[in-house]
Amino acid sequence: MITNPLRKKILVLCDHDALYSAIEMKLSGLQQASIERSALTLPKLMNTMPLSEDVDLIILATVSPMGDLVPAFMDLLPRSQVGKPLVLIISEHLSVPATDDRITLLDFPFDMDGLPLTVTKILGSVSSTGP
Repeated sequence: MITNPLRKKILVLCDHDALYSAIEMKLSGLQQASIERSALTLPKLMNTMPLSEDVDLIILATVSPMGDLVPAFMDLLPRSQVGKPLVLIISEHLSVPATDDRITLLDFPFDMDGLPLTVTKILGSVSSTGP
């Protein structure tokens, strides 16, 4: 099978199975994106990171307090890539301000039906700012 080089890779880091399932279901209609789930715990993240350069968007979705996780997570992002990967943080316990223009924040409750459009807009910025 030939992989479309224009497909955007979305990595979902999520601590709740039902939330991940809802995100995956909503984004499964995006033909230009492939969705992958990864570990959310910091030790597991550190073992699987640094993030590969082929990830276009990371969705960090958590129902747990994540004040300690976000700064450590941001330290794992590659610094050499301009504007990539982009990050969408979805959390009801958001206590860390966005300090990076790659970050989009969504607070609970959020419009799950609007998630595909939000992701499409974010991924569109990859195309318009990338080489």
